[in-house]
Formats: sequence, C-alpha cells, structure tokens
Amino acid sequence: DKNEMRSIVSKIRSFEYNLQSVKKNKFNFIKYAFYLKSVILKLGQRANMKSKEFKEIQKALGRKIKHLLVTAVHRFPNELKLWFTLINFCQQMDFREGIEKAYAQMIQVHSDKEEVWALAAKWTYESNNAHEVSRNLFHRGIRHLPKSKLLWNEYFRMELKLIDIIKKRKQILQREDPIDSKITQENKNDDEILNGKVAMVVFKNAIKEIPDISFAASFIHILDQFHDLRVILKKEIFEYIEEKYPDSEEKCNLLARKHYDPLFVQTKKAKLENEMKFNKDARIEKVNQEFERTIQAFKTEKMWTFYISFNIEVYQKTKNEKRKLRCFELILKLMNKCWSLDLMPKALFVEWIYFLNQTDDYRTLDRVINYGCKKWPNNWTIWYHCLNIMIDKDSSYRDEIKRLFSRVLNNISDQLEESKHKEEKEERLPFEQKPSKTLADIWNLYIHWASSHLQPSEVIKIIEKGCLQSSHSNNQEISATLKPLLLLKSSQLKQKGIEEARRYYHQFKNMPPYVDKFFKQMLNIELDQPKCNPNIVRTIYQDYANKLGKDNHQIWLNYCKFELEKGNPMNVGMIHFRACKMLNEEECDQFMSAYCLLQNF
Repeated sequence: DKNEMRSIVSKIRSFEYNLQSVKKNKFNFIKYAFYLKSVILKLGQRANMKSKEFKEIQKALGRKIKHLLVTAVHRFPNELKLWFTLINFCQQMDFREGIEKAYAQMIQVHSDKEEVWALAAKWTYESNNAHEVSRNLFHRGIRHLPKSKLLWNEYFRMELKLIDIIKKRKQILQREDPIDSKITQENKNDDEILNGKVAMVVFKNAIKEIPDISFAASFIHILDQFHDLRVILKKEIFEYIEEKYPDSEEKCNLLARKHYDPLFVQTKKAKLENEMKFNKDARIEKVNQEFERTIQAFKTEKMWTFYISFNIEVYQKTKNEKRKLRCFELILKLMNKCWSLDLMPKALFVEWIYFLNQTDDYRTLDRVINYGCKKWPNNWTIWYHCLNIMIDKDSSYRDEIKRLFSRVLNNISDQLEESKHKEEKEERLPFEQKPSKTLADIWNLYIHWASSHLQPSEVIKIIEKGCLQSSHSNNQEISATLKPLLLLKSSQLKQKGIEEARRYYHQFKNMPPYVDKFFKQMLNIELDQPKCNPNIVRTIYQDYANKLGKDNHQIWLNYCKFELEKGNPMNVGMIHFRACKMLNEEECDQFMSAYCLLQNF
C-alpha cells in the first residue's frame, strides 16, 4: 500500500529529525527503536516468515534498532533500563555478540550493582555454556561487592547446576563409548565438582563474609530445588548452623523443618524410613513433635511464629481434604494457645481472624476482633482486615459497621498518621500471608461497602468529609483516592449530577495537596457530556497546568490535542509558549519532541 509506505517513511524522517537535535533525549531513541520493531512485527504478520526477502528486511531493521539502542546506552550510560532494553532485543534477534558486548560494557559502568553481575554470569553459563567464564564473573563481582547476598546465592546455584550438567554429559558419553580414556580423565577432573566440594567452598566463604543465620538458611532453600547431593550438602550446612548458632530460634526452625524433606528423613529401621519418606502425614507429625519440643525451650514470639507458619504453609499447599482439616484444627488450637501466652505478632493475628471466619463460632470471632483492635489501635492492617470480615455479615449489622468505620476514620486517623513512620517492618512469613494495608485502603473499603448499603447522597457526604480531612492533614495518598471518587459519585446522581460535580471541583481545586487524578476525572466527566462545553474544559486544563504543569509535559500536550480536535486551534501557539516557559528542562525537551510529531500528524 503506497499510503502506508508514505506514512512509514514520514514517521522515520520525523524520528531521524528528532535525533539530530542538539540536546539528545533518550526517549527519542526508544520511540524510534520501538516503532521499527512494530514495523518488523507487522511485516511478520503479512509476509511469509520463512521467505528470504522477509529475513533480509528483518536483519536490516534489526541492525538499525541495535545501532539506535547502542547509541542510546553510550549517550546515557547511567540508565540501567536502556541497557536491559538493548540486551532483551539482542536476545530476541539472537545477536549473541551484541549481548556479550553489552554485558561487558554494562559491568564496567555499573560495577556497583549486584544484579548486573548476577545477570551477566547467569547468561554466560545458561545461554553461552561458558562455566569457567561465569565463575570468573562471579569472582570479580564478589571482589567488588563481597557483602552481596544475591551474588553468593547465584554463585552457589550455578555450581549446583554444573553438577547436573556434568552428570548428564557423562551418562551420554558412557552410552556412546564405555571404555574411553577421556572419560576417565574427566572423572578425575570433575570429582571435586561432583562431590559438592566446590559448592561447599562457596557456602563457607559466603558465611565468612556475611555471618547471618537467615543468609545461611537461604542456601538450604536453594538446595531444595535440586535432587543430587541435597542430603549431603544439607547435613554440612546444618552442622555449621548448629555449631555457630546453638541458641537461635532460626536454628530450631530449620532443624525441625528438615524432617519434612522426604530425602532427608533418616531413621534406624529401614521400614520406618521408607514409611516416612512416602507418608507425608508422618513427616508433618515429626516436624510438629520437634516444634513442640523447641517451644518448651524457647517460649518466644518468634518460635511460635515459626511453628504456626509451618502448619499454615502445609494447609495452603495440601490438596488432601483430611490432612487439610487436621491442619485447620491444629492451627486454631495453636493460635488460641499463642494468644493466651501473649506471644502473637500482628501478621499471625490477621491470619487467625480469617481462620476463625471459616468456623461458625461468631462469638469467638467478635471477641478476638475486639481484643485485636484494642491491642493494636493504631495499626491500619489490623483495622482493615477486621472491618473486611465485619462487612461480610448480613444487613442487620449495618449501623454497627457504619459506627465502626466512623470511629476508625474520625477518631484515630491523626494517631494513625503519626504512627505511620514508627511502625516496625515485620519479616515476611514463609506462607502466602495477607498484604499490609494503608489508611487509603480503609477508605476504599468503606466507600465500596457504603455504595452498596447507603444512599448515594450519604456516600457523597462521607467522601466530602474525608476530602476535607485529607486537605487539612495534607495527606497526598488519601486525597488521590477520595477527590476523584467525589467527582465520579456526584456526577452519577440522577438529578443535577454534573452541576454537583462542578460545584465540588471548584470547592477542592485550590485545596492542597493537588492530585493528578482529580483533574483527569473532571476532564473525563466534561468530555463525556452529550454537549461538551469547550470553555469549561479549557478552564480545567488551565487549572491543571497551573497546579501540576511544571513537571508533566503530557498535560500541555493533551491540552494542545483538545484545542486542535474540539476547541480553537488558534490557541495552540499560546499553549506552546506557556508550556516552554513553565516546564523544567527535561520535560520541555520531551514536550518539544512530542509537539513536533503532533504537528506532523
């Protein structure tokens, strides 16, 4: 199609023109590269993928894209995303030399970033099959960053993968020629690797640099992904942990959990050993017995957390209904005992109320929720999950739920704001736990519930009150949630909805904090009207640009598009002048590039 060809040539010319500007912009390179990539995809959909012509065009465009991305990373070497964009493209096009060069140059520029070393080494041994080179990369990376947990873990994983590769290769060679002298020589060279000695050297050196039990435990989790030498290497790691951390809850947790691994189970009698290997219930019972013994010695919150977490993990993963029921009953029993000893952390309390919600014992659930809210009165996550359970009750609880929401949001919101930075970060538990929540999440939950149970006018009053509170406390997160909702809900009223939305817009547009979504929502409401009033939309764009136009070129660009399509094109020149005057240097460059494209198309 000639018109399509003209369009492609015109766009390429405009991209080339943008690249010739004195001030180079990384987005110009990225947009050009992605456009050429889209051309390759379109050609692939229409042409025969195996045809010689298509392959030649694909290679030519691929080389051009690679050249653009290489130029971009050389001009903006500190932009890590650009490097990864180049590497990903080279992988898609199978430019192996390009990947190797990119990693080598990226390491020189970003030698302080552990993920760069890890990815380079990983690609070298997985895609390039150069294990010695990969090992050297890990050595260099560790010399630069000796405290990097990621590098030590990935180095250990690479050595374990190498064991698998060598064993598979030997099996193939022995099938082909069982009496080959080369194989015998390789056996001698590979013995240390196959016995796991090299992997253990990595572990010991890592622990010398980072003497931390949780870091030592991470090597056990890596071993769980492999079959060969798992038991032998685990034993050595456990011996080290027992020697270095004799009085640690983490040690007790790891030693108890080892009985859950079917390959690690060891008993004196072979029959019992086989029975435990294949009987999951017996292994779970053994782990629980170990935990019961350890909680007598360590009566701490951490030890109880490990014990209960193991059973929750089993409960979430098991598909056997009988086992699931036994786990459920044991979890409730343990939770109750843990609470009575006052050793329950917040994360486990949240899990407890959801487990109780699955029973018919609503009195106990209400009592536990009450105690939890009293114990942690300033914790957003506790309040959110307690309220989330309450709103699932029937409509007879409506007034009680409304009072509870009002109490949370009106009486303690200031305390919650003060405690925001004081709250300690809890460690992630091994099972899939409920996510932490914020005050904005509680507001969203309240509005979602109120929209189904209260009159629209009452919901709007609740949101309005929240907007005033957030403006008073200058809370950006709450304002970003509530202000757009206020406009949306008021515009949906059957009588004079648009007038109410406009009234609230004028009421809150000058109240800080200024929210991007607030202005966008009002623009969408006005543009969706059957008879759009350009003067009103223009006023909103002006307010939007005045409040947030300094650091966002897209506002000005959208303003220009509106004037060209639905307003007065004569105003575009003045908008362009104001944008160039107001935007910061980087945003102004992006605006100029996008504005040129807008004018051309």
